[in-house]
Amino acid sequence: MPRDKHCSLACQVQEVCGGEKAQTLELFGRVWGAGPATALRWYELGMRTLDDLRARQDLLNRHQEVGLRLFSDLDVRMDRRECTEILQQVKEVALKVMTETDSRFTERKEAPL
Repeated sequence: MPRDKHCSLACQVQEVCGGEKAQTLELFGRVWGAGPATALRWYELGMRTLDDLRARQDLLNRHQEVGLRLFSDLDVRMDRRECTEILQQVKEVALKVMTETDSRFTERKEAPL
């Protein structure tokens, strides 16, 4: 492949993958509750930043409002150790609640009417 064609193709790939539209769609796609179609709609409506979305809350559903409000928290990867610790805590609480609920149900069932 001649150098100019290779450069042209590389420039096209860079434009598609690294251009403003691709970067904006990738950013909007990280908002919880927004998929590719929503990200594209926001882009076509002229939105380019999260601040643009914050200024147009009327474009968001409840899930997207939460996703935008908590974006910085939700966009951070949680390491496996922390995830495992949280899962263990949730299991312990769930087991406690299930045990208490089961014992209350059993007490009601055994109580004379």
